[in-house]
Amino acid sequence: FSPTSGPTEGGTEITIYGRDLGSAIEDVKDRVFVAGSRCSVISYEISKKIVCRVEKGSSSGPIRIAIGRTSTRAAESVMLYSFVEVTVFSAYPLFGPISGGTKVSHSSLAREVRQNQLSMEDTRRHINQP
Repeated sequence: FSPTSGPTEGGTEITIYGRDLGSAIEDVKDRVFVAGSRCSVISYEISKKIVCRVEKGSSSGPIRIAIGRTSTRAAESVMLYSFVEVTVFSAYPLFGPISGGTKVSHSSLAREVRQNQLSMEDTRRHINQP
């Protein structure tokens, strides 16, 4: 799945790849959980791909999918998804043309909280989106 982390506020779209992930969207709808938080299915490719939007969360954990209308089968990821607290310290420039195309640089700090552990990452990125 990708990405492997997102903000605690939720809203991140997560793409999950696998096999035997049901034969219809109803087989997985309302049955995807990311680190214990519900993930609403927004796109589905029969048996092999799910795209969902995760709700807010505060911990790390696997992705769990109960498959089928009776949830008789289940899948769980080996990798963990992490909710992180992101603090943006600065962004430049502060404005740009309404048509877009402005390169924005930002400096932020991402904190991942797990049981009895705190991980911090200083992030400096250049975002280049149309």
